[in-house]
Amino acid sequence: PLNSVIFVGAQAGDLGDALAGPEQVALQVATRRILTQGDSASTKTTPVCMLLTFQTRPGLNGTYAIQVGNDPLSSAPLLAPDLNQNLPHTFDNSLLADLCPPVVYTGTSVVRTRVLSGDPCAANSEFTVAFEVSDNQLNPAPVAPKACAFQITYPLSFVEFVSAAGGDLGDPFAGPETVNFLAATRRISTAGNAANINTLPLCFTVTFRTKSTITSQYAISVGDDPNSSVPLVAP
Repeated sequence: PLNSVIFVGAQAGDLGDALAGPEQVALQVATRRILTQGDSASTKTTPVCMLLTFQTRPGLNGTYAIQVGNDPLSSAPLLAPDLNQNLPHTFDNSLLADLCPPVVYTGTSVVRTRVLSGDPCAANSEFTVAFEVSDNQLNPAPVAPKACAFQITYPLSFVEFVSAAGGDLGDPFAGPETVNFLAATRRISTAGNAANINTLPLCFTVTFRTKSTITSQYAISVGDDPNSSVPLVAP
């Protein structure tokens, strides 16, 4: 598949030098006929026919396969010792059928909220809340998230949204406020940071301003953005 790899070259195995023909392309799939010059002195019953080198494309993403079959123009694709007959054979492409399969993560990570600065109980006051990964128990190993898309909920009778600032996962984008009675929700996603190596990153911070009167306890919470299929983006 040309969207995954580039052919670099062919090297000899046990059957003589490898000669690679021109690349033929159909859509994003390439084929190339490769033959060997032969080695009449070979005594190996399970020889290495040839070695091929490929270069992966930048930003490789997704499973792909490399396959081998008979040269359609050859009457004897696996030549017998008499240099005339074709040896009966089949192909096993199973080891190259699912290259780079996606990692399936199990376990969990915890996204925590906490007051980073300011006093959420003081009237007419700004305070900042951190939204961060506080625990990372992913298997097969903890990994560093690259971006996020969450939804925050806050009570309009006590606070109002001021702004969002970036952490380790790129600049945040705050969506419009949605009001349901006295509770507001707002979707916040980040631009992403492919270079992040922190497995416990600060996702973003949000600054709120309290109202003139704080009469009781209140809560600010975070959950996944309901419109995102990957609210915490893997590498």
